[in-house]
Amino acid sequence: ADGVEDTYYEVQGNDYILHGAIVRHSAGGQDLNKPSVFTTVFNPPCADRRGSLRVGETQRNTCTYTTRTETQGKPPVTSTFSATMTVQFAGIETVTVPAGTYQACTFIENEGTVIHWMHKGVSVKYELGEARQKMELVSFKVNGQVR
Repeated sequence: ADGVEDTYYEVQGNDYILHGAIVRHSAGGQDLNKPSVFTTVFNPPCADRRGSLRVGETQRNTCTYTTRTETQGKPPVTSTFSATMTVQFAGIETVTVPAGTYQACTFIENEGTVIHWMHKGVSVKYELGEARQKMELVSFKVNGQVR
């Protein structure tokens, strides 16, 4: 399914303080044939300190968040979670996606279940799970400006 994500965070030095996100999918949620909106709020805001890691270093972080899922034709569902994430900075590599070619920081998350490439705070590519399902950046905006 195609989707758009708006992520809300503040930058503190090399780190990101996550406040929340709104993800809109053309199809998703419990019924994969219907559009869905997922709204996530971190409470308290979640400190992502991966920007301060050196190659080979790891951070472990626990965050609490509430997600509201709205799927067309169904009542909204709200759930609160607490999740611990482990992130290791693996290095920098060249990554080509539909939005362009980037020198991206490579992060191994949760003991290898996710590989995440980031360029200047923007998620360029994800590979998820054993099947290595991929999500790639097509375009993005910063403060309303297409980059």
